[in-house]
Amino acid sequence: MIINCERDSIALVIPTALPLCPPPLPGFHLRMTDKAEPLKFKEGVPGDDVPAAVSETPAQKKILLKTIDGEEFLVDELVVRESGMIKNMIDDGCAEGGIPLPNLTAPVLAKVLEYWKNHVGKSPKETEAFDKEFVRGASRDLLLEVIMAANYLDCKPLLDLTCQTVADAISNMTVEQLREYFGIENDFTPEEEAAIREENSWAFE
Repeated sequence: MIINCERDSIALVIPTALPLCPPPLPGFHLRMTDKAEPLKFKEGVPGDDVPAAVSETPAQKKILLKTIDGEEFLVDELVVRESGMIKNMIDDGCAEGGIPLPNLTAPVLAKVLEYWKNHVGKSPKETEAFDKEFVRGASRDLLLEVIMAANYLDCKPLLDLTCQTVADAISNMTVEQLREYFGIENDFTPEEEAAIREENSWAFE
């Protein structure tokens, strides 16, 4: 076999008597010839003789996500693979027809998607700057919902970020402030609470 390289083309000379021919590369067409003719590349498209699956990459393929409140999001596969749970479903062939997310509402999923889209293909410096803005001014309720969503979706970076943000927010709170922050009702009697404070006085210093 003789290969001649020319500008924007490749000429192949393949003896016709050769019993076996290497399979064509995906996305290109090869013709056998006894003459050194320039061979043009032809981009494969679905419906052509190039398999449609070859033309779809995770960056191009869309995945449908369905929230509990009936909203649907069509998202690049490369983006949703930030979720370990969704990635496993795609790899197992369970994404056809859409992926239901019964634990998520549309506003929470939109916030999660914002995070993913600003992390895919970004440098550490870019993601660090985005993360600061992402949690800046976020309400307590939204932060807690995103924490649960990140845990459900198996997205450790988002889970770490939101958990650390909440930890920083409550680090200097009193017991009463913590109850208010998390919406916890105090079901101790005054006597029980006094006994607990006495037994654990070091924690209230």
